[in-house]
Amino acid sequence: MKNLIRKYWPFFSLVVIVSFFFWKFFLKGLIPFPGDFVVGIYYPWLDYKWGYATGVPVKNPITADVPSFIYPMQTFAFDLVKEGNWPLWNPRILAGIPLLANFQSAPLSPTFFLYFLFDKSTAWSFQIILAHLLAAFFTYLLLRHWRVSKWGSILGGAIFAFSGYNLIWSQWNGHVLTAAFIPLILLLEDKWLREKSYISGIGIAIIFCFQIFSGYPQTIIYTGIAVGLYFLVRIWGEKDFMRKTIFLIIFFVLGLGLAAPQLLPGKELFSLSQWQLEPYPYEWAFLPWKKTITFIAPDFFFLAITLLITIGDHRIIHLIPVLLVWLP
Repeated sequence: MKNLIRKYWPFFSLVVIVSFFFWKFFLKGLIPFPGDFVVGIYYPWLDYKWGYATGVPVKNPITADVPSFIYPMQTFAFDLVKEGNWPLWNPRILAGIPLLANFQSAPLSPTFFLYFLFDKSTAWSFQIILAHLLAAFFTYLLLRHWRVSKWGSILGGAIFAFSGYNLIWSQWNGHVLTAAFIPLILLLEDKWLREKSYISGIGIAIIFCFQIFSGYPQTIIYTGIAVGLYFLVRIWGEKDFMRKTIFLIIFFVLGLGLAAPQLLPGKELFSLSQWQLEPYPYEWAFLPWKKTITFIAPDFFFLAITLLITIGDHRIIHLIPVLLVWLP
């Protein structure tokens, strides 16, 4: 046992870090689920203030769809699979809607097996916890592959696992898992480019398929950007540039083929969706260029006002609120 701990202590350390973050689940039995929306926004529960002056406070409006749509949809998909039925159709919404074709139902997710081991709320919780843990593990492996120290790799894994994106979208149960595969794909890509290992190439195809199955394909856009940039920086100008390019494309196309059971129904649903006719503003789906400053300072106006006050009266004490904004 001592030899095992001595050899794998970085992974045990990441397990401890992730478990500490989710301590309320392990010690209090609370689940990572935005249930405040049920009593804080929806009627008839909204009519009762539950002891608050103005009602139950809602902290993260982005997670509004989780209790009303995502959780019921994913657990219903499990019910169908458990009964031996292919999760194609959800008759519980309107006159019925496609289920498998909706990527966020995620019945093919690599963590879906947890529903066969635990009750629904516990499986849901372990899915979310496991997504953060895999994000930390895969980042650690990538950084160690790049010869970063063990302590530095542990720090990098923890930072990515609990980055702003992963924390905000954590309880959607799909976003974090999809993002967790990005460092693993980069690791396999680097192994292919350095060693020409076809095992790594096949690994790219399989992990890319898992990423598509995980429930939020939009995150794959970031995978494409990261893979493309690293590929160009790593081998631009090499003699076998074209050969490596062709094979890398083949690996990703193979991944798309493996994910066809999810992609083909999703493509058909998207082609029939009313979203193509609705006038959605650009800001609803993408970050406007004028707001890119929020990458540096999410509360931009607070930061700007504080800096102006600091410059105006030369008191360094006014920088304290700025530091508090940056700390999270």
